[in-house]
Amino acid sequence: MSSSSTSGPARPVAPGPVSAYTYGPLAARDPDLEVLLTDGLGGFALGSVAGVPTRCYSGLVVSEQPPVRRRTLFVSPLETLHVAGREAKLHALEIAPGVFEGRGLELLTGAAVWDLLPEREQLFAGVRVRRRVFMPPASGAAVFLYDVQSREPVTLRLGGCS
Repeated sequence: MSSSSTSGPARPVAPGPVSAYTYGPLAARDPDLEVLLTDGLGGFALGSVAGVPTRCYSGLVVSEQPPVRRRTLFVSPLETLHVAGREAKLHALEIAPGVFEGRGLELLTGAAVWDLLPEREQLFAGVRVRRRVFMPPASGAAVFLYDVQSREPVTLRLGGCS
């Protein structure tokens, strides 16, 4: 009796992550949890899983003509979420030891690293914001993907202070 006659042909399974690491809000704030993304040309993005630049050479797009002429082109998107007349700065920049500009760490609900690609999740005023970042090969660029879940209209502004 053959078991293959009842099971039929093998069906492909949707690909999932090869490696996955998830962190709760406290573990995600650990500055030693860093992620290094590369573009294959010598450019890189380096920072903590929580999105906080932790080293003097942390940056989200460090490239140009590596390895000789490196420039930090981008350190943080400076995200500001506006909800029903309230706002929260979702980034966190350490301006002195233990002193942060922005509420990024306070609003962090967790983080994950899927196949070495970081994802951060934050919650403010009932709005959930998930940010993923990756560097396409040979691009010299970082791509940010945002998923904002809200029951009311919100605005997510990048790159400036109010």
